[in-house]
Amino acid sequence: MTKNKTILFLLIIFGIFFEFIRDYIFVNFNLQMQFLHYKSLDLDATNYTDSTVLLFINSLSSSTIANLKWVLALLFSFIFFAIGLFFTKILWQKEMYNEFKKTFIVGGLIIMISSILFYILYDSLNKDPHIYAVAIELSHFVQSILYPITFILAFYANNRIKNKT
Repeated sequence: MTKNKTILFLLIIFGIFFEFIRDYIFVNFNLQMQFLHYKSLDLDATNYTDSTVLLFINSLSSSTIANLKWVLALLFSFIFFAIGLFFTKILWQKEMYNEFKKTFIVGGLIIMISSILFYILYDSLNKDPHIYAVAIELSHFVQSILYPITFILAFYANNRIKNKT
């Protein structure tokens, strides 16, 4: 049992680590894109992008960075999805894990598809920033440790309530 606790602890640490890395990368990508935008307008701009990130993206255009952000968004969504599945596979018995897995997959897909639909709506409705904010928040949710934590806690609480009745 100690081995399982160690693995669960490491999964939590990995989740926190990837949460930090994701935020660090995306903030710096956004800073670089903002800098490139200001430079394209011939404005005197200061580049606040961290030098470590700048080493990798200095020669990239804004559109390339934007495309890279889409790829990384999918990658981080997958990472947090995997953390949630590994965590529950170790924590719960097979029957409960299989039931959770269905809920987790369907719930994640619904959130991701909703985010994409809001983004399409934003793009087609004169770039309304309120709609974009909804799309981004939904997208950020599945790219964070909140996604597995929320589903694990809600699923566990629901099963506890079912078992008491």
